[in-house]
Amino acid sequence: MRNQFMYDLYCYYMENMTIPEDPEIRQAMDTLIRLEAKFAKTMGMKFVQEYEEAEFQARAWQEEAAFLAGCRLGANLMLAALPYPSSSTSAPNRFSPSRMSDQE
Repeated sequence: MRNQFMYDLYCYYMENMTIPEDPEIRQAMDTLIRLEAKFAKTMGMKFVQEYEEAEFQARAWQEEAAFLAGCRLGANLMLAALPYPSSSTSAPNRFSPSRMSDQE
């Protein structure tokens, strides 16, 4: 992981996620479990653990990137849907009473 904070945040939100009750997903998980057991029996548990660790290290950036993209999307959507003026960032209101007297 390049950003430990984002990874920790990702893990925090994902730890309570449950597998959907979709039969296709359940079947895919059952197939994966069966194939992993066969793989471990054929190759040995030590090899499987090394393989899984290497795969995690090689692909961990994808989970972090997807989570970060989701955070950006959520923040941008929130800012677009609920705009609020900030005195430090908003342009002066050209219809404010102080500006109206300047224009007369």
